[in-house]
Amino acid sequence: MIDNNKKYMIWFLAISLCFVTLFPTLFWSNFIILDQDTWIALYGAKRILEGQLLYKNFFDFVTPGTDYILATVFYLFGVKLSVARIALAVSNALVVAIIVLVSSYTIKNKLLFMLLPFLTAIYASYNYYVSHHYFILLPVILTLFSGIMNIKEQSTKTHQWLFTGLATAGAFLFIQSIGLTLFGMIVLFLICYYVSPSPFEKGAGHPSERWVGGIFWKGLMYYISGFLIPIIFVVILFALSGSLTAFIYDSFIWPLLHYKTMNINSIHGLLTVLIDGLIGRGWSPAILNGFIGYLGVLTSIIVFIVMWFKSEEHKTSETDALVFSSIVCIGVVSGLIQNPTINHIMVFLPLYLFMMTLLFEYKVLHNNSVIRKVFSLYFFIIAVTLIYNSYRTYSLIYDTVVNDSEIMKTHVGKVRMIKSYRSSYETSNPYVFLKEWNDELPKYIFVLYWSPSIYMLTGTENPTPLNTYMPYYNTKEQAKSVIRALKANHTELIIIDTTLEYAHYMYRRHGGWAWHDSQIFSPDEPLISYINTHYRLDKVIPGYKIYRLIK
Repeated sequence: MIDNNKKYMIWFLAISLCFVTLFPTLFWSNFIILDQDTWIALYGAKRILEGQLLYKNFFDFVTPGTDYILATVFYLFGVKLSVARIALAVSNALVVAIIVLVSSYTIKNKLLFMLLPFLTAIYASYNYYVSHHYFILLPVILTLFSGIMNIKEQSTKTHQWLFTGLATAGAFLFIQSIGLTLFGMIVLFLICYYVSPSPFEKGAGHPSERWVGGIFWKGLMYYISGFLIPIIFVVILFALSGSLTAFIYDSFIWPLLHYKTMNINSIHGLLTVLIDGLIGRGWSPAILNGFIGYLGVLTSIIVFIVMWFKSEEHKTSETDALVFSSIVCIGVVSGLIQNPTINHIMVFLPLYLFMMTLLFEYKVLHNNSVIRKVFSLYFFIIAVTLIYNSYRTYSLIYDTVVNDSEIMKTHVGKVRMIKSYRSSYETSNPYVFLKEWNDELPKYIFVLYWSPSIYMLTGTENPTPLNTYMPYYNTKEQAKSVIRALKANHTELIIIDTTLEYAHYMYRRHGGWAWHDSQIFSPDEPLISYINTHYRLDKVIPGYKIYRLIK
């Protein structure tokens, strides 16, 4: 039992860190970020709110959690950028609070117990990217917490694994690859957990007794049931709406066939990311973006193997918690499909830090001075990295707000936008589009290549089934579906932003980015050919080319 003084200290720490996590996002909730995933999620939620059905009326290659969470908050509080940001901040704050609870429940060292949620709070406090990559962190942390609770309590309470299954299903509904991988890893853990001797189980300590007595099967069935119940419910809803076939294709078949071109799938790709981080952005991003991600996979696997074999001699609930946390790490990182880097690291870092903290406390290694020094140095590097990243992010935002931004009225509320832009083969800036487009926009326009931020900011609509279109990313069949929609709607304007030209430039001059292949800019790309045939160049503004339908 936890004494009252410790309970008060835990609650004080949880509330304080929730405030640390919430405050920056609340303060800068209207600050625009030119991030593709963010605007795809926002526009998908807007389309749902307008009565469209995900997968049936528009395409997305991830499971529906993020779109429907955002659609719900839009329905309750209005379609505003700040509303989505506040929803993300609340999710991050809950993550930090749960990490406080699971750390206090598992970690004995007071410094380490406080350090883990503090580092997570720092990283979460400058996370402004509203997408599935960040909302998934809450169910993943709930999966970790629930599993460790089951391990620390009497293992005969097999019904508690139902809640772990529900949390894993939550992860699946945000990113299917992580949810399925995590599910498979935990099933393997349960098999090992229930068929090996347990020191804190009385009367049924021998594996054969538990197997025959049904404890193994009960635990496994409760976990599988918890995982399947929400998913079956979602499947029934999509079946009733007539979009089940599209849901299965978009979420499972399409990513397997096409999404691999978007990921780092070679050592060369990893080195490209690391070198880019070192040369272009300094040591700090390179450490987080590549080193922690791939080192985490290797470390988690080693921890799982070593600790499981050691547990034959030193089996404790702490050992099982360490093995379970390494299993969760492996499941999450493996589920990122070859790309545990860049922005994705937020999903993985708290889990990795928790596993490292438990390893630091493991009694077999606890008195080893070398291990303690290495871990101390590692945590020091992580802490400095996170603090530096936080300082740099806040400094950049402050400098932009003071010297290079303007608050504009848009269809998603008052948004603070960056005024400067780069017009030569660089990412386009919606601020420029809003400022320099003087004509009244029709209801339906089509923006080629980058994120659907223009649709959200101007209140226009995309008549096609794709929230965003990229030649190297979408299939020829999807291109044809876009052409059919443009024809049926007689879409008057097509806006091509120069990010597409920048991608072409990078491909020609530098051999492409890590996920490019030789077919990206094929001359027979159907949509580009259709635009060249049926549209004329109407005007050019910095960062954008406006094409008008030839009548």
